Amino acid sequence: MHKTFEASGHVYTFSSARATDTRLMGVVGLEICWMSADAGECLQIFHLDFEAYGIDGYHQFFKGDPEEIERVRSGVTGGLGGRFMPLAFEEALALIAAARAVDPDSTALLVDFEWFEHFLNRALPESVLKSATCALMPEQLTDISAINYFLMRLIGCDGYGASMLFHGDQAALASLTDYPCTLLKNTVTPIVSLEASMLERHYEAAALIDFDEKYRLMVINLAIVDSAERGNIRIASAAVKETLTVSSIEASFNLNKPEHMLVLHAKDSFLERRFERSNPEFMKQTYRGGNLYLEYNAHNRHVSENPYYLNGDLYAAYFFALSGQVIVASFEQAHIAEIDQLFHEKGVYEHSLSFVCEMRTDFAVAFSFAQSAFDNIFDFLDHNAF
Repeated sequence: MHKTFEASGHVYTFSSARATDTRLMGVVGLEICWMSADAGECLQIFHLDFEAYGIDGYHQFFKGDPEEIERVRSGVTGGLGGRFMPLAFEEALALIAAARAVDPDSTALLVDFEWFEHFLNRALPESVLKSATCALMPEQLTDISAINYFLMRLIGCDGYGASMLFHGDQAALASLTDYPCTLLKNTVTPIVSLEASMLERHYEAAALIDFDEKYRLMVINLAIVDSAERGNIRIASAAVKETLTVSSIEASFNLNKPEHMLVLHAKDSFLERRFERSNPEFMKQTYRGGNLYLEYNAHNRHVSENPYYLNGDLYAAYFFALSGQVIVASFEQAHIAEIDQLFHEKGVYEHSLSFVCEMRTDFAVAFSFAQSAFDNIFDFLDHNAF
C-alpha cells in the first residue's frame, strides 16, 4: 500500500504508528508519525470511539511544538489508562476505518482530514483489523475482567469488540441493548453445576446499566473457557436470565460508595490556572459554581474488581468553586493521603492553599456539590442533611 501523502509541496512518508491497548474499553488513542526529508515530522493524534462517536478527536502537527504536542497527547490519551503499543500502517488504517463506520459523519467537521479519506476508501483484509484489535487487548485476563469487558462491549453495542472475547457461535452474539448504553456496575457470582463441563467455568452476572433515561438490571449467565489466544480467556456462552427496571433511587443506593474529601481554600487567585496547565490529562467539566477536574488512574485494573464500578478508574476529583473553596475527593482514603502528602512536599499549603478540614461521607457528595448552585460545601451539606 502507498504510504505517502503531500502537503504544502512536501512529500511525507509513513514512519511509525502506535495506539493505546484500551480497545476493550471501547476507546483508543492513536498516533501516526510521518517524515519528510525537507520538512521534518508530521504527527497525527486520533481519539477513536467504537461505541457511538467514531473519530471524535483529530489533531495534526507539522514540526509541532513539543510542549503543545504533549499537552494534546495527554488530553487525548491521558485518561484512557493504557499503554502505547506499536502498529503497522495498515493496522492503524483499519482502526480508523472501523471507528468511522460507527459514525460516518464524525469526520465531517475535522480540519485537514480530507486528504486522509483516500487511505480509508481502500479495502483491507479482515485479518488486519483483527490483528490490530488483538494487539490492543490486555495480555492477560481474569475470569472477572473478561466478563466485565465482554458485557461493556455488548452493552455499548460494540459487536466487534465483544466478538474478540467470544468463543461460541458468532451468529448467536447479539447486543443486549438497542443503542449504546453504559455498564455502571457489575457483580459476578460463581455458579456450581454438576452438569457443567469440566472445561467450562460458570458465572452469573448482575449488570446495572443506564437505559432510556432509566436504569435496568440484567442478570446474565455466562460460561468461561481457557484459550490460547491473547488474553487466554474467552466467553463460551452468554444468556440473559432476567431483566428488571430499576428506579433512580434504587440505582443510586446500589451505586453508592463512601467518599473521602479534603476541604481547602485558595490563597492564590492564579492557582487554578497553573493547576489546569500542569495537568492537561485531567478531564475538565465546567459548572455554574466552578470547574471540576477528574484525574484517572494510569491503568484499568478496576475492570478486574468484583463488583466492577464504572467510576472505579477515577483516582480523584478536584473542584475549584468560584468562592475560592477547593474540594479534593476520592473513593479511596489512600488517594487523599497521597495527594495531601504531595501538596506538603510541593509547598502548595505554604503558598497557595489553606487547609480547612478532612472528612468522610457515607454517600458520594462531591459531584452533587459541583452540579449544585452552592459555592460552599458546608452550606450544601446542611441544606441536603447529609
